[in-house]
Amino acid sequence: QTMIKYKQPKSKQAPILLQTSVFHTLTILLVLTILAGRAFISIASICIRTYHNYVPNISERYLEEMKEWKHLENHGDIELLYKPVEGTHLYVHRAVGRSYLPFHDLVDVFLDTSNSTHWTKDLIHAEEYPYPKTTVRRRYKEGVKVEKAIVKQQFMYPPSSSLVFPLSRQQVNESLEYLLKRITLSDHVKKMVVVKFASKRDETNFPVCSECKRGIHMGSEWMFQELDNGATRVQADILLDPPIDLISPFLLKNTQKMWIVDTMHGLFKELRHKLDRDSEIQVPIIMHTIQLWR
Repeated sequence: QTMIKYKQPKSKQAPILLQTSVFHTLTILLVLTILAGRAFISIASICIRTYHNYVPNISERYLEEMKEWKHLENHGDIELLYKPVEGTHLYVHRAVGRSYLPFHDLVDVFLDTSNSTHWTKDLIHAEEYPYPKTTVRRRYKEGVKVEKAIVKQQFMYPPSSSLVFPLSRQQVNESLEYLLKRITLSDHVKKMVVVKFASKRDETNFPVCSECKRGIHMGSEWMFQELDNGATRVQADILLDPPIDLISPFLLKNTQKMWIVDTMHGLFKELRHKLDRDSEIQVPIIMHTIQLWR
């Protein structure tokens, strides 16, 4: 008997199933890669926007400028820095403070010129005038609101923190006056308000008072920035050049550094008092309203 071996034909279904599973796997991997790429791009764009919104001044020029500032001392929640002005006896002082007071309320108190004598150290009198319209306009980027004003400030002279002897009777009665141009830049995107001051020369429309000396304000800048945690960062740079016939450069430096610290503390204290007064007024009104409803 002859045995005939039967060869079973090879099945073609197995290779087809293998190819299909490989195709599905590659498709899933491709889709996951695309989704992961889109997620990475979205997260990176959010990080970049946050970086530019809340750290707008980080640049090589800014970092070089920060290297010039030297830490001087701390006064509670305020750090004081300084740097010398080349070719002069003057120093620029910078105070950096942080407070959990409301951002907009703090700016409103600062811009209220009529009540600035309550918190500005040695300030006797202050007036604000509308800035005259000019044909020349400086362009600022979109989203920044610009407001201008003229501010006249009269300070006690010599300052209360400087012990200068001897003083004549006439010198004690004199005051130091500044005529300033104030520019307020409000950036709602970066949640920041910058207020710049500089001396303005106009003896015709704004004559010096009879018992005043006109000082030179070489430029100061106050910056208010709302932070993510609800706090407000306040930074102030001050550079003044008052007449120094009665005060030595050493006393001038000491006076200016304490003026900026005491003034910033006074600003914080003034707003706290204002908020306390408002709450004291609102409580009786609320109680009276509740009694009426009853």
